[in-house]
Amino acid sequence: MQVITRSPNQSRYAMKRAPKRVNDFNLSIPVNLKECDDHFELQLAIPGFEREQIAIEFKEGDTLVIRGSVKKNEETGQFHQQEFVPRSFEKAFTVGDSIDKEKISASISQGVLIINLQKREEAKKEAPRTIEVF
Repeated sequence: MQVITRSPNQSRYAMKRAPKRVNDFNLSIPVNLKECDDHFELQLAIPGFEREQIAIEFKEGDTLVIRGSVKKNEETGQFHQQEFVPRSFEKAFTVGDSIDKEKISASISQGVLIINLQKREEAKKEAPRTIEVF
């Protein structure tokens, strides 16, 4: 489980690893967290997954859960070497009060799942103001 939190006194958002792990495959899913002026962008590298295999939901109010489900492959034949095995996964993130839960969107393209987490108006950064020197 990953945690995204921000206290009012912090200028940066922190992403912390929580002690709970669903399975070891979760560790091999790379995650990027990018902050923009009006939203966060959560990127997960999940090659081989189609959008029908992905489920995203809120649990217990502040926990964003992302699941990828793989059905057992019915291929015939015997592998002599198998270095990648499609596996189901689950990742969880705790989102803070700065996120507008009603304005979250997701898309998948070329094996990258992108989740846009819109900031609430009060959490958006103000544009820098220029002060003229006399």
